[in-house]
Amino acid sequence: MTRLTLGVGAFLGLMAACSAGRGGSGDSWSPQPGSGGGSSSASGAGGNIDDPSCPVAHCGSACVDLKSSDKNCGACGHDCLGASCSAGVCAATPVGDPQAAAYQLVSSGDDLFFTTQASAMRQPKSGGVAATVETEAGTPIAVKNGTVFYALKNGTKYALRSVPAAGGSAKTLADSLMPAPAALAADAANLYFFTYECSLVRRVPAGGGTPSFVTQDGCNTIGKTYFAANAGATIAFTTYLDKGKTQLRRVDLAKGGAVIVLPDVRLVDLAVGDAAVVGIDPGSCDGSIQPVCKDGTVWTMAHDGSGKTDLAALAQPGESYDFAGGLVTDGTYAYYQVQPHGSSSVTIRRVPLAGGAPIALQTLSSPGAHGHPALDDSYLYFWDKQQIWRVAR
Repeated sequence: MTRLTLGVGAFLGLMAACSAGRGGSGDSWSPQPGSGGGSSSASGAGGNIDDPSCPVAHCGSACVDLKSSDKNCGACGHDCLGASCSAGVCAATPVGDPQAAAYQLVSSGDDLFFTTQASAMRQPKSGGVAATVETEAGTPIAVKNGTVFYALKNGTKYALRSVPAAGGSAKTLADSLMPAPAALAADAANLYFFTYECSLVRRVPAGGGTPSFVTQDGCNTIGKTYFAANAGATIAFTTYLDKGKTQLRRVDLAKGGAVIVLPDVRLVDLAVGDAAVVGIDPGSCDGSIQPVCKDGTVWTMAHDGSGKTDLAALAQPGESYDFAGGLVTDGTYAYYQVQPHGSSSVTIRRVPLAGGAPIALQTLSSPGAHGHPALDDSYLYFWDKQQIWRVAR
């Protein structure tokens, strides 16, 4: 199955939670024309106009209430996996003990890995107490073949290190790095790292050695750039600022080099699946320190840049929002978060890459940046500044 990868520019994405007494209300936002909104009889987003005898929605031949059906919660086929469905939203389940910090979640097998920006931690998905993998570990992190990779600041420079996922002695793979590594991806042989100040992609052998360049565009980049790779770390996409325009480039991580796929793109987050790229266009923003934006969209396209399509609007026409990010994809859906302007809540939404109406997965009453989410075959995992949660994806 296709996995997420993370977009550096929105590294601290927004999470949301739902449990008794702390969220879980439905989202009043609705899809906009041209953004992938489907009819109610096809997507189950409301009453079934094709069959007056079914006042709610058809899912196949069944007449179901998408606001309360545990097997069709918010949309046909959205199974809550044993959790309850209320107002079209599956209840979230806490994973393990409360966590004061979990800034980047990575799913690997039966465990979640995350960093507190001081330590690397392993949290069993079944619950229980999180174990410390390494006491000195910063962000970003990546996990591959039972090894946790992470960056660590060492004075004014940075080191890349690895440690067994079960715990053990840490090993330095590369040292004295500048600029700071901002995103990591790993395959069986190499660790790839991205430095957004210079829009550079480099690799270092997973066992340690001398870093080499995958792409080398030079350090004339000013502003925030982005990097995302697929789960197997075979292909990645980066942005590069050139003459006032932001280019989206495709990178073959094994062979090296970059190819421009979009010559001019607006972006606030990026995720890559095995067949498609997903991004968030912020729309028009007011340019303030904490910008207010409108007319933003979630979009997708093929790896070669063809078929770029808007999937969903981030807000109703004329309305604005303060934040959009936390973007991940499983190859079938895009998952993202939006905070409407002036609101204290953030909503996690899911939209089909093939087109269709987005649905709300969770609503969180705490605004602001949270740790990046993770996916496995069944759940979306997220952190709400107090606790790691899971919700049926």
